[in-house]
Amino acid sequence: MQDGENDYSAYTREHLLEARSRIDQAQYPLNLAKIDEALARVPRVDVAPPAAVALVLWPCGFWRRVGASCLDTLILGTLGWCLGLAWHERFAALGQSGRWIGFVIAGAYFIVLHTRTGQSLGKLALGLKVVRLDGTAIDVKQAGLRYLAFGLPWILNGMYFSGEGVPVFVLAVAGIVLGVLVFSGAFGNLYLLMFNVPSRRLVHDWIAGTVVVRTGALPCVPEASRVGVKRVHLAIVVGLVAAIFGALIWVGMTFGTGFRDLEGLMSIQRQVNAIPGVQSAQVTESWSRRGSQSQQRTLNVAIRLKPGAHEHRRAIALAAVAKGLEGWTHVESEGIAVQVVEGYDIGITSRWWKESEGHTAGQWGEILKKARIGEKMGVAL
Repeated sequence: MQDGENDYSAYTREHLLEARSRIDQAQYPLNLAKIDEALARVPRVDVAPPAAVALVLWPCGFWRRVGASCLDTLILGTLGWCLGLAWHERFAALGQSGRWIGFVIAGAYFIVLHTRTGQSLGKLALGLKVVRLDGTAIDVKQAGLRYLAFGLPWILNGMYFSGEGVPVFVLAVAGIVLGVLVFSGAFGNLYLLMFNVPSRRLVHDWIAGTVVVRTGALPCVPEASRVGVKRVHLAIVVGLVAAIFGALIWVGMTFGTGFRDLEGLMSIQRQVNAIPGVQSAQVTESWSRRGSQSQQRTLNVAIRLKPGAHEHRRAIALAAVAKGLEGWTHVESEGIAVQVVEGYDIGITSRWWKESEGHTAGQWGEILKKARIGEKMGVAL
């Protein structure tokens, strides 16, 4: 065909633009003019810039989230281990309050990184990110609320309180509430992680209004159903909390210690805490069955030594047993178990040396008798 004889009326805008980019303008000026005329007649459709296109939130999978949590735990544990090498004695002197050091370190780690990039190092390694439900970045308030909802049950798990000056009833209620908080957080998160698909939002995500998604979202309309928590899952979690609350009460009433016995335990605990070299002590009672009918009650005394008291650990343990024999009304036919502990726990890592010993009341009486004879003779027996 000669220049100017081509018909471009059926061309789409994309085809016209492609033809114009390939045409030899010097050789086919008339065809170029016809292409421009056709482009002027074709309506132009504006395309939104990439920033204005909504992103679909693609929640993370089970193993990616578990893997990211394991990596973050490893990173924080390694940091705590290094700090422990430098400040072992200082951490040991803090007792169980040292767990708050790890709480603060982990809080700084998660809150700062989640606020700045939405990614902890574990999430970064596995291509995950914490965002709002609309896909935008979270702020300091959301990051802090999210961490508190997860971190408080974690830091309180395993801590015990002396109860000095606190009524026994209040201690019993506080113990049940703390147990519900710890167990509900653990089992509730496990349930949601396994069955709350596809979002897999956990308790702290639901409280803070966040969701963990995979990075590299696709340009498309967001699907709110992918980031929600179904009502049936919320109902199951609430039912789980109620079941744990009821189970703790039933266990306490069936196998636990009565208020009168609890007062005796607290009295022994105060006496053990007063022994020189004891940093803190926890006195509890446990039950074990003998056959189908009878039950054995055991007095458990856990002692955390002060730094530098290692050489006197045996004398401290025997002094604690003596307090138990004197103050426990059920000890005549039962046993006493003593555990002496040295070390530190800062939440993100711990290092312990433990020594345990358990005997019946009669056997402990013989051991104490020999120890007193040996003390008079200047010989350790």
